[in-house]
Amino acid sequence: MQEGFQFLDRLVTEWISGVNRFDKPGEGLFQARVRQTIVGIGGINNNPYSESGKVGRVRHVYIHPDFRRRGGGRRMITHIIAVFRDEYDRFSLRTDTDAAGLFYESVGFRRLKDSAVSTHFYPLG
Repeated sequence: MQEGFQFLDRLVTEWISGVNRFDKPGEGLFQARVRQTIVGIGGINNNPYSESGKVGRVRHVYIHPDFRRRGGGRRMITHIIAVFRDEYDRFSLRTDTDAAGLFYESVGFRRLKDSAVSTHFYPLG
């Protein structure tokens, strides 16, 4: 949150209130650990903006600055895609930083230019 990522506060608030526990079919929340220390987090929900119900929305991916550029974010995204690829036709996400956009593009996401709710998508099949 010190880096200005309000989505982490939203993640905690929604978890505590029960609004989003990533516990519905096709959803999950994962953590990255180094030994016993949590150094990253990331999840997926069924995209509420999709009419088909076949779009997974990657959410709240964060790796602690001391552990970035070591492959943890790539492993997190690769894991989410592997676990949920049979649930969805594609994945989407929204990011508001250029650095995050470049990261997602490096793992296969494509930039969307005309969406008000997503900045990137990852097609399956």
